[in-house]
Amino acid sequence: MADVSHHDEVAQQIRQRFGALDIYMANAGINTITHSADVSEAEYDAQFAVNTRDVFFGVQKLIPIMRNGGAIILTGSLASEKVLDGHAVYAGSKAAINAFARGWAIELKSRGIRVNVLSPGPVDTAILDKLGIPFEQRGLFEKAMAEAIPLGRMGSRKSWQKPLCSLPRTRAVSSRASICGSTAGWQCSEPRLRCRRSNRLPNNG
Repeated sequence: MADVSHHDEVAQQIRQRFGALDIYMANAGINTITHSADVSEAEYDAQFAVNTRDVFFGVQKLIPIMRNGGAIILTGSLASEKVLDGHAVYAGSKAAINAFARGWAIELKSRGIRVNVLSPGPVDTAILDKLGIPFEQRGLFEKAMAEAIPLGRMGSRKSWQKPLCSLPRTRAVSSRASICGSTAGWQCSEPRLRCRRSNRLPNNG
């Protein structure tokens, strides 16, 4: 995924099959839970390559074929704001996503392209299998995550479907960068979106 040529191929396929693009979601993400003192260069490079570099160049390659008034949705993480043990590198790579969104909101304002960041807490997805947690400790980890959430459980992929699908239709965030958290994580109970505008730009309709 971090190979830029992959995004060139995707853009070419979209152009050939559909002519243009209306919505683009960058959902790349890997995480290895390691204390900073023990992080290897390979771990650091891998997380920033997928979580940050891949997202940036994916958007860069697809912006030219996106129709005016389109929508870009990026997957961030509450880890970029909430301190979590062993998540320093992951948090840094996801904090960059918020910065990208602010920059793109300004750059794409004239085309009416909206930029949103979904910033979930713990969600039960395949990434849990790639955290580097020993199998015998997996149950304790999931239990600790669930206990830190008001509802006492992690979010699910299904719970994110409705809020995710609503973002491309949300005109209220036109020409703004919005970072949206869900109550499916630490700050949430149900998957209602809480969006805060990250750029106070003139809204020209």
